[in-house]
This record gives sequence, C-alpha cells and structure tokens, in this order.
Amino acid sequence: MKSAFIRVTVLLLLAVVVAAQQKPANTAQIQKHYEAAQTLEQQGKWQEAEREWRAALALAPTDARAWTNLGVTLNRQDKTVEALEAWRKAISLDPKLPGPHFNVG
Repeated sequence: MKSAFIRVTVLLLLAVVVAAQQKPANTAQIQKHYEAAQTLEQQGKWQEAEREWRAALALAPTDARAWTNLGVTLNRQDKTVEALEAWRKAISLDPKLPGPHFNVG
C-alpha cells in the first residue's frame, strides 16, 4: 500500500514538472505570434496578420485579446461577418474587455 502511494505521488510530481516545462514554451510561441501579427498590421499586411492571430488562437483559444485583434484584421479585409463573430467570441470570453464591445457598436 505504501509503495503504491509513493508511485502515485511520484507520477503526480512528474506530471506537474512536465506541465510546467511546457507552459513557458507555449507562452513564448504565443508571444511570437502576437508580435508578428502586430508588425504585419503596422505594415498593412492584413492577411498575414490574420494568419498570425489564428496561429496564436490555435495555442490559446480562450485569449479574448487575440480574438479582438483577429476581428480587427478581418474587418480591415472587409470580412465584416467574421469580424463580428470574432468580437462576439472575445466578449463571451472576457465581458469586461472594452475593445470588442466598442467594435461591435
């Protein structure tokens, strides 16, 4: 019984360590997509920026700010229906975030 408890404890600790190691890499990847998207937006490269926001959202699908920014890039490409959907998704994830409310009108 004591041996089984020790094994379970070791496995749980190992799972925590593995999860902790994966989170920073994921965060770094998300940040990379954020920065790339923002740079592309400044250059007026809306399709490329859209791809970067979508890549960020593939890693962090509950990121309301990324949904908001995706909506902006879609709107700049005259994809109004998709932009509204992205902003509504942002609102559903973070109702206190002002940007998507402003964009929806």
